[in-house]
Amino acid sequence: MKLRDTSDFQLKLKNLLLEVWDVKFFALLFIGFLTVYVFSLFKVHNYLYPKGEIFLLVVVTLLGISCITYYSKRKDQLHRVALVIILSFGLISVFLTPMVDVLDEREHFIRAEMTSRGVIFPEYNYTTKTYPTIKSVQDVEKALRDAAGRQTQTHLTVFNTNLDTQQIDYSRGAVGSAFVQNPFFGYLAPAIGIDIAKGLDLNVAWMLWLGRLCNLLMYALVCAYAIKKSPIFKIQLLAVACLPLAIYYAASTSIDAMINSFALLIIAYFFYMYKSPDSSLDWKHLLIFFSLCLICGFCKVTYMALSLLILVVPITKFKLKRYYLAGGLGIVGVLLLTLSWTSYVLPLSMNSWRGNSYLIRGVNSTQQVKYIMAHPAKTGVMFLNILDYIPLKFQQLFDFSLTTSVYTSRFLAFFYSIYFALLTFLYPSHTRITKKSRIGTFLVVALIFFGTYLVQYLSWEPVGAATVVGVFSHYLIPLLALLPFTFGLNQENELVENQDMWVVTLMVAFLAGMLILTLVNCY
Repeated sequence: MKLRDTSDFQLKLKNLLLEVWDVKFFALLFIGFLTVYVFSLFKVHNYLYPKGEIFLLVVVTLLGISCITYYSKRKDQLHRVALVIILSFGLISVFLTPMVDVLDEREHFIRAEMTSRGVIFPEYNYTTKTYPTIKSVQDVEKALRDAAGRQTQTHLTVFNTNLDTQQIDYSRGAVGSAFVQNPFFGYLAPAIGIDIAKGLDLNVAWMLWLGRLCNLLMYALVCAYAIKKSPIFKIQLLAVACLPLAIYYAASTSIDAMINSFALLIIAYFFYMYKSPDSSLDWKHLLIFFSLCLICGFCKVTYMALSLLILVVPITKFKLKRYYLAGGLGIVGVLLLTLSWTSYVLPLSMNSWRGNSYLIRGVNSTQQVKYIMAHPAKTGVMFLNILDYIPLKFQQLFDFSLTTSVYTSRFLAFFYSIYFALLTFLYPSHTRITKKSRIGTFLVVALIFFGTYLVQYLSWEPVGAATVVGVFSHYLIPLLALLPFTFGLNQENELVENQDMWVVTLMVAFLAGMLILTLVNCY
């Protein structure tokens, strides 16, 4: 008995040492990658005054190694790993990212604060051409304009503003725009954070920080549940959820946190239905799926097309044939409701700075449609040429702070493109996907991709414009989760030893790189 106990102990000790060695190797790999990146990024100023950079480097190194170690203990619980990684690096991004620095965050913050006061449809004053708000929100907008007008520092931080010492002023204020075209429920999470800041009588900056924090928490929980729900492509869903640009937006007050997380949940639910046992799906599953599609479509109209994924689910998965046929009615319902909502709220966007911009630049959706119909060949070629933008979209996955001066890393973008290409094409899925399913999913991806450009062309470009600009990479993040399902080549075979550990190690390295990039460029 003692010999058996001794043998068991030795075996456990051996396995533990092997596991620690694996973690040690990947921790060193993480540190090496980060070191090379830091040296490629630093400028003279960073070498002369490196205190902040050294401090952050130590913090992200400890966080990165902790996440790698946590993954080694929870390899079969990727949803928990996702929660830990998103919250760990997202929390730093909440406070490190300059104030209202994310694209349109000024307007997202305004709308979130209105939602915190129970305002569902902001009222526009046609006389003053403003929306009523509180004085502190107006002060944030003014501080951003002042910071953007400076020649030496364009990013609004606690070091060049007093928003972190100002008490919240509830007196009447006014702003010129408030994202009234977006649904209020897209701002419930940051509104809760703003309410907490108000309830605790904190300062103005904490309204933004706690709003960001609650948005991040919502994003992390929804993504974690999506990964847990999906029976396939879990590691790819984890990679998309932990994309640095996705967490950058999740750690803001932007509605994109909800769009990206709920779109991932829709895709995960599609994977769940696709792999469900035969004759197991009924009307409840359809109701859940189309409700999610409707929520996402109201926030960003092109993502209503995710409802088409129901047609990719094999008919044998449904209890009755009529449930599959009901899926077609669900698609029509989502389409009609989303388009009805969009046609109602889109004119409201004119009640903002966009209205003057449209008039000056000659933007008119009705005339643009007429132009397309009059020049089908010319516009058709233009939209086909959009395929040339795909490499640029991957390059822009590391473009940050589009509100003021953009900072980016071509180093990270290049290596991330290789990283995600391997995940898409070569990572073993252990799942056989039929050719019909691949084609169907590819058509949905293509529809959303080109649909996003079409919406931008109709709603933003001057009539007869020869190109489409302003489609940012974060608009397309959820589509990355469908690429392995569509283009995955390795259905069964293992790729390399410890492949998942490689994936997670590089995942946290890219996130650490994003945070260092922010510090170097904004402070």
